[in-house]
Amino acid sequence: AFILNYGLAVFAVFIAALSLVLIGEEKSLPQVVGDIFSSTADPGASCHVGEHASHAYTGWLAGLAFVKLCVVIGIFYQTRTANRNRWNDRAINSRYLAERLRLMWFLPLSGSFQPPAAGPTQYASRALTQGVFDWLFDAFTRSLDPLKVLNFWAEGKTIRLQPGEARESARHHLLGYRASKATQRGYHWATVRENLPLFEFLERAASLLSIAVILAVFADIGLIYLESVYHSALAKKLAPWAAFFTALAPAAVAALNGIRFQSECQRLADRSTMMGGILDDHLERLVRLENRMNRYQRGEDRAADPMSWNTDVLLAIEDCARDLARESAEWTVLYAKELPEPG
Repeated sequence: AFILNYGLAVFAVFIAALSLVLIGEEKSLPQVVGDIFSSTADPGASCHVGEHASHAYTGWLAGLAFVKLCVVIGIFYQTRTANRNRWNDRAINSRYLAERLRLMWFLPLSGSFQPPAAGPTQYASRALTQGVFDWLFDAFTRSLDPLKVLNFWAEGKTIRLQPGEARESARHHLLGYRASKATQRGYHWATVRENLPLFEFLERAASLLSIAVILAVFADIGLIYLESVYHSALAKKLAPWAAFFTALAPAAVAALNGIRFQSECQRLADRSTMMGGILDDHLERLVRLENRMNRYQRGEDRAADPMSWNTDVLLAIEDCARDLARESAEWTVLYAKELPEPG
Protein backbone atom coordinates (compact mmCIF):
# COMPACT_ATOMS: atom_id res chain seq x y z
CA ALA A 1 0.00 0.00 0.00
CA PHE A 2 2.76 2.46 0.85
CA ILE A 3 4.61 1.65 -2.40
CA LEU A 4 1.43 2.41 -4.32
CA ASN A 5 1.04 5.66 -2.38
CA TYR A 6 4.56 6.77 -3.28
CA GLY A 7 4.00 5.85 -6.92
CA LEU A 8 0.72 7.77 -7.05
CA ALA A 9 2.36 10.78 -5.39
CA VAL A 10 5.08 10.90 -8.06
CA PHE A 11 2.42 10.48 -10.75
CA ALA A 12 0.46 13.41 -9.28
CA VAL A 13 3.59 15.59 -9.35
CA PHE A 14 4.17 14.52 -12.97
CA ILE A 15 0.65 15.56 -13.96
CA ALA A 16 0.89 18.86 -12.08
CA ALA A 17 4.23 19.77 -13.68
CA LEU A 18 3.01 18.76 -17.14
CA SER A 19 -0.12 20.87 -16.69
CA LEU A 20 1.96 23.92 -15.82
CA VAL A 21 4.10 23.39 -18.92
CA LEU A 22 1.06 23.05 -21.17
CA ILE A 23 -0.52 26.20 -19.75
CA GLY A 24 2.29 28.23 -21.32
CA GLU A 25 1.89 26.62 -24.76
CA GLU A 26 -0.78 27.17 -27.39
CA LYS A 27 0.49 24.65 -29.96
CA SER A 28 -0.15 20.95 -30.15
CA LEU A 29 2.25 18.63 -28.38
CA PRO A 30 3.94 17.37 -31.62
CA GLN A 31 4.50 20.99 -32.66
CA VAL A 32 6.06 21.82 -29.31
CA VAL A 33 8.45 18.86 -29.56
CA GLY A 34 9.27 19.82 -33.16
CA ASP A 35 9.99 23.41 -32.15
CA ILE A 36 12.46 22.24 -29.53
CA PHE A 37 14.61 20.56 -32.19
CA SER A 38 14.02 23.24 -34.85
CA SER A 39 16.33 26.22 -35.21
CA THR A 40 13.92 28.27 -37.32
CA ALA A 41 11.05 28.48 -34.91
CA ASP A 42 9.81 31.92 -34.00
CA PRO A 43 10.31 32.45 -30.27
CA GLY A 44 7.55 35.03 -30.27
CA ALA A 45 5.01 32.46 -31.39
CA SER A 46 4.64 31.03 -27.91
CA CYS A 47 1.84 32.31 -25.76
CA HIS A 48 3.10 34.50 -22.94
CA VAL A 49 1.35 34.91 -19.62
CA GLY A 50 -1.37 37.50 -19.86
CA GLU A 51 -1.91 37.22 -23.64
CA HIS A 52 -5.33 36.31 -24.99
CA ALA A 53 -5.16 33.17 -27.15
CA SER A 54 -7.33 30.25 -28.18
CA HIS A 55 -5.64 27.62 -26.09
CA ALA A 56 -5.14 24.23 -27.74
CA TYR A 57 -4.82 22.35 -24.45
CA THR A 58 -8.08 23.21 -22.69
CA GLY A 59 -9.40 19.65 -22.98
CA TRP A 60 -6.07 18.16 -21.97
CA LEU A 61 -5.77 20.43 -18.94
CA ALA A 62 -9.26 19.56 -17.76
CA GLY A 63 -8.54 15.86 -18.14
CA LEU A 64 -5.20 16.12 -16.33
CA ALA A 65 -6.81 18.11 -13.52
CA PHE A 66 -9.48 15.42 -13.11
CA VAL A 67 -6.88 12.63 -13.07
CA LYS A 68 -4.75 14.54 -10.55
CA LEU A 69 -7.77 15.03 -8.30
CA CYS A 70 -8.60 11.31 -8.49
CA VAL A 71 -5.00 10.39 -7.62
CA VAL A 72 -4.93 12.65 -4.57
CA ILE A 73 -8.30 11.37 -3.36
CA GLY A 74 -7.12 7.79 -3.96
CA ILE A 75 -3.99 8.32 -1.85
CA PHE A 76 -6.03 9.87 0.95
CA TYR A 77 -8.71 7.15 0.86
CA GLN A 78 -6.25 4.26 0.74
CA THR A 79 -4.18 5.63 3.63
CA ARG A 80 -7.19 6.22 5.84
CA THR A 81 -8.67 2.82 4.97
CA ALA A 82 -5.41 0.97 5.66
CA ASN A 83 -4.93 2.65 9.03
CA ARG A 84 -8.57 2.41 10.06
CA ASN A 85 -8.88 -1.28 9.15
CA ARG A 86 -5.38 -2.04 10.49
CA TRP A 87 -4.10 -3.84 7.40
CA ASN A 88 -0.59 -3.97 8.81
CA ASP A 89 -1.72 -5.41 12.14
CA ARG A 90 -3.79 -8.06 10.37
CA ALA A 91 -0.82 -9.15 8.28
CA ILE A 92 1.39 -9.43 11.38
CA ASN A 93 -1.26 -11.33 13.35
CA SER A 94 -1.90 -13.75 10.49
CA ARG A 95 1.79 -14.55 10.13
CA TYR A 96 2.20 -14.94 13.90
CA LEU A 97 -0.68 -17.41 14.13
CA ALA A 98 0.38 -19.30 10.99
CA GLU A 99 3.96 -19.77 12.21
CA ARG A 100 2.87 -21.02 15.61
CA LEU A 101 0.45 -23.49 14.03
CA ARG A 102 3.19 -24.63 11.64
CA LEU A 103 5.42 -25.52 14.59
CA MET A 104 2.66 -27.56 16.21
CA TRP A 105 2.62 -29.83 13.17
CA PHE A 106 6.22 -30.90 13.78
CA LEU A 107 6.52 -30.85 17.57
CA PRO A 108 4.04 -33.70 18.26
CA LEU A 109 5.96 -35.89 15.82
CA SER A 110 8.87 -35.76 18.27
CA GLY A 111 6.70 -36.25 21.35
CA SER A 112 6.38 -32.59 22.36
CA PHE A 113 2.82 -31.44 22.98
CA GLN A 114 3.75 -28.20 24.72
CA PRO A 115 4.10 -25.31 22.23
CA PRO A 116 7.07 -23.01 22.84
CA ALA A 117 6.11 -19.76 24.48
CA ALA A 118 6.71 -16.66 22.42
CA GLY A 119 8.32 -14.41 25.01
CA PRO A 120 7.15 -10.83 25.48
CA THR A 121 8.94 -8.23 23.41
CA GLN A 122 11.57 -6.28 25.32
CA TYR A 123 13.17 -2.88 24.72
CA ALA A 124 10.41 -1.79 22.33
CA SER A 125 7.32 0.26 23.13
CA ARG A 126 5.85 0.01 19.61
CA ALA A 127 4.82 -3.62 19.29
CA LEU A 128 1.61 -5.56 18.82
CA THR A 129 0.13 -7.49 21.74
CA GLN A 130 -0.70 -11.02 20.59
CA GLY A 131 -2.93 -12.02 23.53
CA VAL A 132 -6.02 -12.67 21.39
CA PHE A 133 -4.09 -14.77 18.88
CA ASP A 134 -2.31 -16.66 21.65
CA TRP A 135 -5.74 -17.53 23.02
CA LEU A 136 -6.91 -18.60 19.56
CA PHE A 137 -3.78 -20.70 19.10
CA ASP A 138 -4.31 -22.40 22.47
CA ALA A 139 -7.94 -23.06 21.55
CA PHE A 140 -6.85 -24.76 18.33
CA THR A 141 -4.21 -26.94 19.93
CA ARG A 142 -6.34 -27.97 22.91
CA SER A 143 -9.26 -28.96 20.70
CA LEU A 144 -7.20 -31.50 18.74
CA ASP A 145 -6.82 -35.08 19.91
CA PRO A 146 -3.19 -36.21 19.50
CA LEU A 147 -4.40 -39.71 18.72
CA LYS A 148 -6.28 -38.37 15.70
CA VAL A 149 -3.41 -36.20 14.52
CA LEU A 150 -0.85 -38.99 14.96
CA ASN A 151 -3.12 -41.92 14.19
CA PHE A 152 -0.49 -43.52 11.95
CA TRP A 153 1.87 -43.69 14.95
CA ALA A 154 -0.69 -44.81 17.49
CA GLU A 155 -1.34 -48.42 18.39
CA GLY A 156 -4.56 -48.59 20.30
CA LYS A 157 -4.40 -45.80 22.87
CA THR A 158 -0.62 -45.53 23.02
CA ILE A 159 1.47 -43.18 20.90
CA ARG A 160 4.74 -44.83 20.02
CA LEU A 161 7.30 -42.29 18.93
CA GLN A 162 9.61 -42.88 16.02
CA PRO A 163 12.59 -40.54 16.48
CA GLY A 164 13.96 -41.26 13.00
CA GLU A 165 10.71 -40.24 11.33
CA ALA A 166 10.41 -37.17 13.55
CA ARG A 167 13.96 -36.11 12.74
CA GLU A 168 13.47 -36.55 8.99
CA SER A 169 10.16 -34.69 9.03
CA ALA A 170 11.69 -31.69 10.81
CA ARG A 171 14.79 -31.78 8.65
CA HIS A 172 13.06 -31.84 5.27
CA HIS A 173 9.81 -29.97 5.94
CA LEU A 174 10.77 -27.45 8.63
CA LEU A 175 14.41 -26.74 7.71
CA GLY A 176 14.69 -28.29 4.27
CA TYR A 177 16.66 -26.70 1.45
CA ARG A 178 17.65 -23.11 0.79
CA ALA A 179 15.98 -23.10 -2.61
CA SER A 180 12.52 -23.96 -1.25
CA LYS A 181 10.32 -21.22 0.20
CA ALA A 182 8.04 -23.83 1.73
CA THR A 183 10.44 -24.33 4.65
CA GLN A 184 11.47 -21.80 7.26
CA ARG A 185 15.13 -22.02 6.33
CA GLY A 186 14.35 -21.61 2.63
CA TYR A 187 12.02 -18.71 3.40
CA HIS A 188 14.71 -16.74 5.20
CA TRP A 189 17.37 -17.31 2.56
CA ALA A 190 14.85 -16.36 -0.15
CA THR A 191 14.17 -13.15 1.79
CA VAL A 192 17.89 -12.38 1.65
CA ARG A 193 18.04 -13.04 -2.11
CA GLU A 194 15.02 -10.82 -2.81
CA ASN A 195 15.44 -7.91 -0.39
CA LEU A 196 19.16 -7.24 -0.65
CA PRO A 197 19.16 -6.68 -4.48
CA LEU A 198 15.99 -4.59 -4.11
CA PHE A 199 17.67 -2.38 -1.51
CA GLU A 200 20.75 -1.98 -3.72
CA PHE A 201 18.56 -1.10 -6.73
CA LEU A 202 16.60 1.53 -4.79
CA GLU A 203 19.80 3.01 -3.38
CA ARG A 204 21.46 3.13 -6.81
CA ALA A 205 18.37 4.58 -8.53
CA ALA A 206 17.98 7.28 -5.87
CA SER A 207 21.68 8.13 -6.18
CA LEU A 208 21.47 8.44 -9.98
CA LEU A 209 18.36 10.61 -9.78
CA SER A 210 20.06 12.82 -7.19
CA ILE A 211 22.93 13.33 -9.63
CA ALA A 212 20.36 14.10 -12.34
CA VAL A 213 18.82 16.77 -10.09
CA ILE A 214 22.25 18.39 -9.66
CA LEU A 215 22.81 18.30 -13.42
CA ALA A 216 19.38 19.85 -13.94
CA VAL A 217 20.39 22.74 -11.69
CA PHE A 218 23.50 23.31 -13.80
CA ALA A 219 21.37 23.08 -16.96
CA ASP A 220 19.00 25.67 -15.51
CA ILE A 221 21.95 27.97 -14.83
CA GLY A 222 23.12 27.42 -18.41
CA LEU A 223 19.69 28.33 -19.80
CA ILE A 224 19.64 31.49 -17.71
CA TYR A 225 23.09 32.39 -19.06
CA LEU A 226 22.02 31.77 -22.69
CA GLU A 227 18.90 33.87 -22.25
CA SER A 228 20.56 36.78 -20.48
CA VAL A 229 23.69 36.97 -22.67
CA TYR A 230 22.69 35.66 -26.10
CA HIS A 231 18.88 35.94 -25.92
CA SER A 232 18.75 32.38 -27.21
CA ALA A 233 15.47 31.07 -28.58
CA LEU A 234 16.46 27.57 -27.45
CA ALA A 235 16.48 28.74 -23.84
CA LYS A 236 12.90 29.94 -24.17
CA LYS A 237 11.83 26.61 -25.65
CA LEU A 238 13.56 24.45 -23.07
CA ALA A 239 12.79 26.52 -19.97
CA PRO A 240 9.29 25.04 -19.32
CA TRP A 241 10.55 21.49 -19.73
CA ALA A 242 13.54 22.18 -17.50
CA ALA A 243 11.09 23.36 -14.86
CA PHE A 244 9.07 20.19 -15.46
CA PHE A 245 12.08 17.95 -14.84
CA THR A 246 13.33 19.89 -11.82
CA ALA A 247 9.88 19.48 -10.23
CA LEU A 248 9.53 15.78 -11.03
CA ALA A 249 13.05 14.51 -10.26
CA PRO A 250 13.17 15.57 -6.57
CA ALA A 251 9.75 13.99 -6.03
CA ALA A 252 11.04 10.73 -7.53
CA VAL A 253 14.14 10.86 -5.31
CA ALA A 254 12.01 11.43 -2.22
CA ALA A 255 9.71 8.55 -3.20
CA LEU A 256 12.59 6.12 -3.77
CA ASN A 257 14.21 7.06 -0.47
CA GLY A 258 10.86 6.73 1.29
CA ILE A 259 10.32 3.25 -0.16
CA ARG A 260 13.88 2.26 0.74
CA PHE A 261 13.60 3.32 4.36
CA GLN A 262 10.01 2.28 5.01
CA SER A 263 10.31 -1.14 3.36
CA GLU A 264 13.44 -1.83 5.48
CA CYS A 265 14.84 -4.14 2.80
CA GLN A 266 18.36 -4.03 4.18
CA ARG A 267 17.20 -4.65 7.74
CA LEU A 268 15.06 -7.60 6.70
CA ALA A 269 17.90 -9.06 4.63
CA ASP A 270 20.35 -8.75 7.54
CA ARG A 271 17.82 -10.24 9.94
CA SER A 272 17.04 -13.16 7.64
CA THR A 273 20.77 -13.74 7.16
CA MET A 274 21.17 -14.13 10.91
CA MET A 275 18.07 -16.31 11.18
CA GLY A 276 19.16 -18.42 8.22
CA GLY A 277 22.51 -19.00 9.91
CA ILE A 278 20.76 -20.09 13.11
CA LEU A 279 18.59 -22.54 11.17
CA ASP A 280 21.70 -23.81 9.36
CA ASP A 281 23.13 -24.66 12.79
CA HIS A 282 19.94 -26.49 13.73
CA LEU A 283 20.10 -28.44 10.48
CA GLU A 284 23.72 -29.41 11.14
CA ARG A 285 22.67 -30.60 14.59
CA LEU A 286 20.01 -32.87 13.08
CA VAL A 287 22.50 -34.14 10.49
CA ARG A 288 25.01 -35.01 13.23
CA LEU A 289 22.25 -36.78 15.13
CA GLU A 290 21.31 -38.70 11.99
CA ASN A 291 24.92 -39.79 11.50
CA ARG A 292 25.11 -41.03 15.08
CA MET A 293 21.88 -42.98 14.69
CA ASN A 294 23.10 -44.50 11.42
CA ARG A 295 26.42 -45.54 12.98
CA TYR A 296 24.57 -47.22 15.82
CA GLN A 297 22.23 -49.06 13.46
CA ARG A 298 25.23 -50.33 11.48
CA GLY A 299 26.82 -51.55 14.72
CA GLU A 300 29.76 -49.14 14.48
CA ASP A 301 29.17 -47.21 17.71
CA ARG A 302 27.49 -49.55 20.18
CA ALA A 303 29.45 -48.11 23.11
CA ALA A 304 27.74 -44.72 22.71
CA ASP A 305 24.23 -46.18 22.62
CA PRO A 306 21.94 -43.78 24.57
CA MET A 307 19.30 -46.57 24.77
CA SER A 308 16.75 -44.12 23.36
CA TRP A 309 16.99 -41.41 20.72
CA ASN A 310 13.71 -39.77 21.68
CA THR A 311 15.26 -37.26 24.09
CA ASP A 312 17.96 -36.15 21.65
CA VAL A 313 15.47 -35.67 18.83
CA LEU A 314 13.00 -33.94 21.15
CA LEU A 315 15.58 -31.44 22.42
CA ALA A 316 16.86 -30.69 18.92
CA ILE A 317 13.40 -29.98 17.51
CA GLU A 318 12.26 -28.02 20.57
CA ASP A 319 15.33 -25.77 20.42
CA CYS A 320 14.62 -25.05 16.75
CA ALA A 321 10.94 -24.40 17.48
CA ARG A 322 11.84 -22.01 20.30
CA ASP A 323 14.01 -19.90 17.99
CA LEU A 324 11.28 -19.81 15.34
CA ALA A 325 8.64 -18.80 17.91
CA ARG A 326 10.84 -15.94 19.09
CA GLU A 327 11.40 -14.84 15.50
CA SER A 328 7.66 -14.65 14.79
CA ALA A 329 7.13 -12.68 18.02
CA GLU A 330 9.92 -10.22 17.17
CA TRP A 331 8.21 -9.57 13.83
CA THR A 332 5.66 -7.48 15.74
CA VAL A 333 8.42 -4.96 16.48
CA LEU A 334 9.71 -4.81 12.90
CA TYR A 335 6.39 -4.05 11.27
CA ALA A 336 4.35 -2.41 14.02
CA LYS A 337 3.73 0.74 11.99
CA GLU A 338 1.08 2.63 10.07
CA LEU A 339 0.93 4.28 6.68
CA PRO A 340 1.98 7.95 6.87
CA GLU A 341 -0.94 10.32 6.54
CA PRO A 342 -0.94 12.36 3.32
CA GLY A 343 0.23 15.89 3.97
